[in-house]
Amino acid sequence: GSGQWRFWYTPLQDAASPSPSSASQPNERLLSEHESRFVLDDGFLLRFLHASAFDVQDAISHLEATYRWRASFQGEGIECVKESTIQNELKLKKVFFFEYENEHRPVLYIFPRRHVASEVDPLEVQRHGVFICETAARIVRPPHNDITIVFDLSGLGRKNLDFGMAKFIVTTIQEHYPEGFGLCLLLDAPYLAYYGWHIVKLWIHKRDRDKVHFIHRHDLSNFVPSHRIPSDLGGTAAFNGEYEAREERIGAFSPYWEAEWVVEAPVHLSPALLPPSLRPPSAQSSATS
Repeated sequence: GSGQWRFWYTPLQDAASPSPSSASQPNERLLSEHESRFVLDDGFLLRFLHASAFDVQDAISHLEATYRWRASFQGEGIECVKESTIQNELKLKKVFFFEYENEHRPVLYIFPRRHVASEVDPLEVQRHGVFICETAARIVRPPHNDITIVFDLSGLGRKNLDFGMAKFIVTTIQEHYPEGFGLCLLLDAPYLAYYGWHIVKLWIHKRDRDKVHFIHRHDLSNFVPSHRIPSDLGGTAAFNGEYEAREERIGAFSPYWEAEWVVEAPVHLSPALLPPSLRPPSAQSSATS
């Protein structure tokens, strides 16, 4: 139909121009125009090639696995990842994107102390994690196709440890959103966090482990300008993460680029996690009206 690409998992090269005689294949799947634009984007494909050390066949195998995963996630496919299905997670304000760091990467802040494993729905937490990955993949822009992640580990307790969910997130990022982050900063880690890190790092590829650094809160300004750091993390920016979605589009605007740009996204994704500095101009104007 109009606005859709017909895609077969095997062979991969048939994705853009499938044979009409293959219409009865069991692995057939229709991708929306928005999702096709995303998963076939040069930047997205290059991540897989880079993660495979430019082994084309290995990159293709990983891409095929990702397409299957996107079609089968939680029995519904990636389409089940909607704000309406992660409302409890959004209310906890565990994560939010805010501003850019010194290398012009968008920054994702994560607060593990707001996650209590015994009080959440694991499936909703998984959807929330994928929602963040989808958001990150759509707001990045050259010269960097990755983000910086900042974990505020202050106040971390045993009730916040969730190794099962941590393994799901790590595996999902590495297998389906490779090369998604360029830097990961762990702030004010208590002893318990170091214990957890010795377990989690076993699931992380060495190329990504080398991007992880333990730092103190006052050192964050070495990576992110103080005026771009939220005040509760030692910066001077007033931001508490409580921004409501107003449009069914994810976009970004950066003063470092010569022109504004907007990234189209599936209609079920919106800027719920994005402050005005990362929203398209139309979203910013509607927020102030």
